[in-house]
Amino acid sequence: MSQNLQNKKYRKKPYYSFLFKLSDKLNELEPKWQNTVILGVGIITIILVKLGLDTELTSVSTIGAISVMAGLVLSLALKFVITLLSRSSFLQEEHDTIEVNYQERKQMQELFEEAINISSGNLTIERTLSFPIGFKMASDSKLIQEISKINFEAFEHSRWNDAFDKKLERNKAFWKKNPNTFSILCQADSDSDDDTPNADQVYFFSNIIPLTQIGYERYFQQQTYGDNDFRPDWIAGQNEEAHSILIFTIARDLEKAKAFFGDRHSLLMSTYLRAVSAHISVLLARHFHKQSQVSVYFQNSRPEFERLAQKFGMEPTNQRSFDNEKCFVTTINKL
Repeated sequence: MSQNLQNKKYRKKPYYSFLFKLSDKLNELEPKWQNTVILGVGIITIILVKLGLDTELTSVSTIGAISVMAGLVLSLALKFVITLLSRSSFLQEEHDTIEVNYQERKQMQELFEEAINISSGNLTIERTLSFPIGFKMASDSKLIQEISKINFEAFEHSRWNDAFDKKLERNKAFWKKNPNTFSILCQADSDSDDDTPNADQVYFFSNIIPLTQIGYERYFQQQTYGDNDFRPDWIAGQNEEAHSILIFTIARDLEKAKAFFGDRHSLLMSTYLRAVSAHISVLLARHFHKQSQVSVYFQNSRPEFERLAQKFGMEPTNQRSFDNEKCFVTTINKL
């Protein structure tokens, strides 16, 4: 039957030929768009049948077209389920890697080759931290589009979900106030800071903010706005001394991370952690010339991230953000 359905006879049927073209192209789409197309095609097919527009077709061609639709829906639904299971498995591997590889603070110190010394509420930098391969500060505004895409998709099904254009507008405002607020990890041909990677090479970003005194008060003490409405004027300017550091957002493109690292979950997670630390070290050097000790804040209520924060010496505080997340803090002792 399947060979008969593919022959030219049925491809010439005016009301069904587009189904074959659709089946040829649909696999190129992301799963969420595949299912959107399936829904649309199903609605159109029902409308055509209800209107009686297929009455002149033979029963064989009708059965053939229905079989094509059923096969298409079944295969793509199966692919969608497999994709979800694959993503879930990858996420679980990431979480398991954190739990297994970083059970104690000593393991975290070893990750940084003893360049840091961690204790409760304190982190002392003993010597300059090395940057992971592919780490770059987002010095080019062109990168904000891709950063915002990763940002949008990472929080699409959370309470921080917002329109892509709004996230893009906010991130552009952050970058305009201070480009130091963004860093990326990319699979690039060169580690030179002068090279701007292509969008398809960027798989991770961190948005870490040098807070002004007013920014700290508005965000933590007065809780004026939540994360989606965070004000750019709370961020210290590019050449301005800052009050403290806020780890605002870290996110990655799951599919790119899988493609670049495969099953090397331990290497992937250590690269994330080193990238965040590298970004913080850049901010320490550029915004804290007068301070030998700097407070670094992190807000999150997911258990795995709470445990990870504490492995870095962060302690819970009584503060809450506008979004009512738990807040952790550590004091970094600079070189």
